[in-house]
Amino acid sequence: ALLAPPAPPEARPSRPPAGGSAHTERALTALLEELLEITGVEREDNFFAVGGDSIVAVQLAGRATAQGLPLTPAMVFEHMSIAELAAAVDAAADQPAPERDSAPEPPSAPMSASGLDPAALAELTASWLRES
Repeated sequence: ALLAPPAPPEARPSRPPAGGSAHTERALTALLEELLEITGVEREDNFFAVGGDSIVAVQLAGRATAQGLPLTPAMVFEHMSIAELAAAVDAAADQPAPERDSAPEPPSAPMSASGLDPAALAELTASWLRES
């Protein structure tokens, strides 16, 4: 049996090679250029080579998230070029949002961070009052 020939190039998805969508790349490039106060960032430029650092990574993630792009600071360190970062952002956007527990979050009790139950906390408080 003969195999079917491959689909012509125009029938294949037209996605930039090894990168995200052109829209995501443009958005990330614009944000990075704005944060670094530079122009001419290319899709293959390394984030750190153009002047990015950990603080800029946090700022970039915050601004991208405000624009609806699911970018975290960790992603900037894992995917250092705009093309790689855009692909990671697009992949994250394609993932379903994690389901949240429908039960309301209980209110925080005073000193809940101590790990003490109410009886132990009352006993500790009483001992402080006796000492003073």
